[in-house]
Amino acid sequence: MQDSQHNGKDQKSIANVTLKWVDELSEDWKEMVKRCDVESLTLTHLRYRSPWEIMFGKFRRGTVTVAGDAMHVMGPFLGQGGSAALEDAVVLARCLARKMGPDHGDLLKDCSVKSIEEAIDEYVNERRMRLVGLSTQTYLTGRSLQTQSMVIRLMFIVLLVLLFGRDQIRHTKYDCGRL
Repeated sequence: MQDSQHNGKDQKSIANVTLKWVDELSEDWKEMVKRCDVESLTLTHLRYRSPWEIMFGKFRRGTVTVAGDAMHVMGPFLGQGGSAALEDAVVLARCLARKMGPDHGDLLKDCSVKSIEEAIDEYVNERRMRLVGLSTQTYLTGRSLQTQSMVIRLMFIVLLVLLFGRDQIRHTKYDCGRL
C-alpha cells in the first residue's frame, strides 16, 4: 500500500508510514518500529501476477529476464514460492548451458546475444505452464479461505478439484529435471 507522503527510498518517511500502519496494533509493535535502525529500511512494491498474466506475459527483454518472486509472486497457501524459485534457477541454468554447449570456455567471448536470448526464451516457455498452474491453484485456495460465503467457498473447492484433481499435494511432486 503506497502512502502519498513517502517515496520508497527515504528511510525516515518509511518509518513514519510504518508507524501509521501499526497505529492500531499493540505498543510492542509501535516500539519495535520506533527502535528500528532507520538506515536499514527499504520499501518495495511487490507485484502480483495473475495466472493469465503469467500465461500471456513477456518475461524477457533482450538478455534480461525475471525469476522467482519477480516472475511469480504467490500467496503462502501452497508453500511452493521458494520451491518454484529454485526450480526457476535449475531450468534457467540448464537452458543457458544447452545453448553454450559443454565447452563454452570464456562466457563473454563464446556466448552470442542471440544464443542467450534463445536460452531465456526456452526457460520462459518451460516454466510458463507450471507457474500458471501454481498461480491458479494458490489464487483459488486463497480466495476459498478468504470468503465468508459457504456457497462461494464450495464453488472454489469444486474449481480446485476440477482443475487439479483430488490429489491436493500433486504440485509438490513436480520434477524440474536435472541441472
